[in-house]
Amino acid sequence: MRNVRITLVLTLAASFWLGACGGAASPAGSGGTGGNSGTPPPSVAVNGAYTGSYTVSGQAATPVLGALSATSAGYFADSNGFVYILPAIPSSGTVSGTVTGYAPPGQAFSSGKTVQTFTVTGAATGATGSAISGTIAGGGINATFTLASKPIAASATLAGLAGSYTGFYTGSTQATLSLSLSSAGAITGFDSFGCSITGTLATAADGLFTITGNSSGNGCASDFTGMGFAATSDLANAFSGAAGTYVYVGASNASSAFAAELKHQ
Repeated sequence: MRNVRITLVLTLAASFWLGACGGAASPAGSGGTGGNSGTPPPSVAVNGAYTGSYTVSGQAATPVLGALSATSAGYFADSNGFVYILPAIPSSGTVSGTVTGYAPPGQAFSSGKTVQTFTVTGAATGATGSAISGTIAGGGINATFTLASKPIAASATLAGLAGSYTGFYTGSTQATLSLSLSSAGAITGFDSFGCSITGTLATAADGLFTITGNSSGNGCASDFTGMGFAATSDLANAFSGAAGTYVYVGASNASSAFAAELKHQ
């Protein structure tokens, strides 16, 4: 099922968890083996946005998108809406740790769980950690993954990003949300599920932002924390590649998670 594929993608995101031990679709299942050859550099910086894919043996690759940080939790999500949350990642050439994956509403991982942990092993290459590859496993899934860094608006400020945004939750072009961001970082808005969203966006390091907030309403996520970044291109192609300013966010709490792409209006 698509949800299983998402799990794999998110797992790939976990791989970004370089030396911190702690995010397309491929059903849970067997397959995917592989590893990394060569010696990774002694120190690489992995802060920033990444896109890539994970592959289960005999299945098509599943794309993922997310961000990693040396100072706060990162995230990855696949095109089916599965989200993976990773801890802060200090500079290191190796990838090893545990990542927590969250299935979107109404779906589950191949293990039948809606929250699943994965282990990842791999390495980063390039002086700036521009590429990451390795293997991921958990819940009956074994897969390989590859990731590549993407340019973000590293000099973006809260004042410069202030305004109105509309967009989609990752994995669906039907689940929409609309948010307003003040120059001080205050977030207000709503989504198509009937949830009222409030929160705060704060500047972190290397063009990344931290987010804290609340989604209130029947069946809504309640309190959440996460990460965001801005870019000048449609990295997930949710807006058919239209030019503009985009904000990407991934957030979670103990029982659920979400990722979204929003475009400045």
